[in-house]
Amino acid sequence: MEDEESKIRRNFLAMSVLIVLAWWLQAPLDKMTEKLLGMNSVGPDFEWRAWAAATAALCYFALRFRFSKEHDTAMNDMRAEAAKVRQSRLLRWLNWEAACFVRWGWTPPVFGSSFATVVGASRPELVTGRLPIFRIKVSELQLGRQTETGSMVMPEAGELFGSVRLTIDRHQGSASESRTIDAIGIDLTRAQRVVLNGWTYGWLALYSKASTSLLVPWIAGLLALAVCCRKRFETW
Repeated sequence: MEDEESKIRRNFLAMSVLIVLAWWLQAPLDKMTEKLLGMNSVGPDFEWRAWAAATAALCYFALRFRFSKEHDTAMNDMRAEAAKVRQSRLLRWLNWEAACFVRWGWTPPVFGSSFATVVGASRPELVTGRLPIFRIKVSELQLGRQTETGSMVMPEAGELFGSVRLTIDRHQGSASESRTIDAIGIDLTRAQRVVLNGWTYGWLALYSKASTSLLVPWIAGLLALAVCCRKRFETW
């Protein structure tokens, strides 16, 4: 393997996959070392020494990848992608809450009990003097909190709050009207943050660039390390 900066991730992943495949396929170690290194078994503790060397090589490639520029870039990309996924999932959830409120009059768990007051009706179908609400759409979501000076303060660790813009459409027969409400505050509870973050990182793990650039090498590396530890214990 060429130990170059541009091939660090490839080397780590290739080493990890090779170790896992050797264990899974139960490949004879003496033939593998003869093929890869041109060496034959020279003693009763040869197998243990071979797995110890594989462990050391795996740790070296792991550290090379951990402190590489490629790893830092992948981490930044994953954070940016996580923020986008989190915002899109939360926006979809809030629109679902708004739809349930219009259809059944449910109290939205994220928006809270003040949502009905904000949109101007405790039950949409009982509005007097106004057209009944046909649809409520969350048209914009901005995570953060607006200060007195008008700037946005981003959430700290363990917090998730923001503001949304609602578009309220009223319709009955041929008459219709639309109204936009800005800066409706939301503040997620701890349980809601856990659900949202689990949804976000589950999506990242299954379908994202971050999973192929960062998660796959580390998962393969951890599996390979477990194999090395087991084989060293068995051949001790």
